[in-house]
Formats: sequence, C-alpha cells, structure tokens
Amino acid sequence: SNAAADITTANNTLVFWSGLAFIGGTFYLSFYLCFIHTFIKEKPPSKTLLLIYILPSILSSLFAFSSLAVVQTFFPPNMPAQIIPGVLYKIYSFISLGILIYGAIWIALKYKKSTIKKQKQIIYIELGFLFLSLGAITFNFLLPFLGELRFFSLGPQFSLFFIVLSAYAILKHKLLDIKLVIQRGLI
Repeated sequence: SNAAADITTANNTLVFWSGLAFIGGTFYLSFYLCFIHTFIKEKPPSKTLLLIYILPSILSSLFAFSSLAVVQTFFPPNMPAQIIPGVLYKIYSFISLGILIYGAIWIALKYKKSTIKKQKQIIYIELGFLFLSLGAITFNFLLPFLGELRFFSLGPQFSLFFIVLSAYAILKHKLLDIKLVIQRGLI
C-alpha cells in the first residue's frame, strides 16, 4: 500500500492507498501484541484478550479513509505523492511507540527467567524489535513531528528486519515447534 501510495497520481487513489497502509499498520500492531503474548505465555491469547488486542485496529480502520487520517494530498514534481496526515496518524504514532516499548520490556523481563535456548530466541526477536522501533521512531514519529513528511512511508519498511530475524529465530533456534503447531491445528 505504501508503494502504491507513493506512485499514485490522483487524490482519491492516494487517500485509498494511504488508508490501506494505515489499516495494515494498525493490524500489524494488533498481531504484534498477539505474537508477544503467545511468545511470553507460550499459548495464544484468550478470545477476550484477542478482542482487546484487535478491537482498536477495527475501530480505527473505520476512519482510515476520512479526513481524520488524511488531511490533504499533494503531488510534488519528481517526488513520491505526499499526504498531510491527520490526527489519527498522530494518535497512532504515540500508540505504536507505546506498544513497541511495552513489547520490548515484556520480552526483556522474560529474558532473565529463560533457558539459554529461549534467550537466543529473545535476542533475535529483540534485535528485530530494535530495528523496527528505530525505523518507526525516526520516520513515523520524530520526522513528522519536526514537519518532515517525505519519508513517512519508510518507517513500515523496517518491519522487514523484525520479520527476517523472527523467521531466523523460528527456523534456527526453534522458536515455534512447527510439528506441534500442525498437530494442534489438525486436532
């Protein structure tokens, strides 16, 4: 969605792709909370807790295509399309920062009580969180509040570090026992 928003040349399509990027970002945070919960508790969240994690994403998605999310669009020459984010993006920036810090602290506290195998898993996950957080803080929080909006779409790209390092922890250090997941799924 970010890439499509960058190359679009019409107001409506820019609002559409920006809205989809916003929705994706909010659900990314919800699923991040579910992942952290599952990793720490070693079981998925209850239905009630899952609803608590996902409900804010659903509610904010209802306004993703409104002026609360995108105040204005503009198309500077020889640059990606730009939006002036609305209040929803500002609220989302603070919430995402808080959720990232919350997850990192929760995992760091688990580190001390863990086995060596689990500690190796935690190191890779924390490194992924670090890169994700640095990208999000720089491009989605700090620069927009300083008035620089041109690099806003770079922040979500840092989630790739988290994905790659988590995949490495899963494959190399057996973060998730895939056989167990398949067996539970079949049952």
